[in-house]
Amino acid sequence: MKGLWDQERPVSPSMVRTSLTFLGLLLGALAVLNVLGGLGDLFTLRIGSALVKFTSGVAIPLAIWIGLRLLADLVILQNQAVDRLSAMRNPPDPAQAAGKPAPKTAKADEPTGVDEA
Repeated sequence: MKGLWDQERPVSPSMVRTSLTFLGLLLGALAVLNVLGGLGDLFTLRIGSALVKFTSGVAIPLAIWIGLRLLADLVILQNQAVDRLSAMRNPPDPAQAAGKPAPKTAKADEPTGVDEA
């Protein structure tokens, strides 16, 4: 995933999850306000309006949140798949990954195992 302004800087999956959590809180607050409005309509005996506010106040924010959650999970999975594919294309040297120095290899112009006298 790339950043919005800096296309070379990746966006972390935790940042996507954090923004999704923040959006979920805002949608939850919207749902609570609609349910409270539905309660107000129920106390004034406007039952049809209260029913519409209850159902739309819960269903619409929940549908938006579920859709965005699925999209965010797909983006995170795609990012992880790209990372794995790039790691498969360029595998790290096991000796360097363990922190050991790379083994010396014999060059073609140097004789191996022959003592010069």
